[in-house]
Amino acid sequence: MRRLFLAPLALVLLIGCGGDDDKQPAAQTGTTPAQTATAPATTTAPAPDPADDSQVAQAATLRLADLPPGWAADDDEGDDDDETSRIRCKEIQRAREAVSARKSSPDFEEGETKQVQNTVYLFPDEPGAKKAFDGIASRETRECMARELAAALRADLDDDNVEGAGEIETAQVAVDRVADDAMGSRLVVPMREKRSGLRFGLHVDTVFVRDGRSVSILTLMSALTPFDDALRSELTKTAGRRLAEAQG
Repeated sequence: MRRLFLAPLALVLLIGCGGDDDKQPAAQTGTTPAQTATAPATTTAPAPDPADDSQVAQAATLRLADLPPGWAADDDEGDDDDETSRIRCKEIQRAREAVSARKSSPDFEEGETKQVQNTVYLFPDEPGAKKAFDGIASRETRECMARELAAALRADLDDDNVEGAGEIETAQVAVDRVADDAMGSRLVVPMREKRSGLRFGLHVDTVFVRDGRSVSILTLMSALTPFDDALRSELTKTAGRRLAEAQG
């Protein structure tokens, strides 16, 4: 049962997971003589310190205390960096490459059918964060995620007692605007148990919250029934508040 529900989610979590990422600022390229002669003098903000950004991102992630009693933290998750080639959604890849820091929470689980994971992306500036948010929260990316999840199910569940049982449904989910930007999406994966013929749905909600130059990604999974609306709303509010507090 445990592998049935949590293995497919591993692919979706790769939006955020894959080990923490603290990047050095990219070196600036030179300009041509003509550019040097005509460009007006400008004052640019100093590049963010990767070490500082790493601390900010870590401080903004969800904690076990943010969830109701009965949930537990799984601190034994491995590094998924070697799996990232399975995600071919261009906006997700672009966002991961543009971050100045990326930190993930542990996976939080309730029983064998519910899981929550949170990753915070920090970008060098607010325009970069806005561009990344618009890309990863788009309908195009949601539909790409559905295709990738379908492919993962075919590969990962081939020898199990379960199989996909139809087209994955995608839709937007209403979320409160708790920060500069917020958007939610849902994937519903029809599943069938081979021996009994029992049909059920695997529900994966993804919530994106942007505050300033940071983006928090919540991945909320529930088998059999949709993820609890009240808990999703509360976690979304917590994510927005945590982003604001971490950035000061």
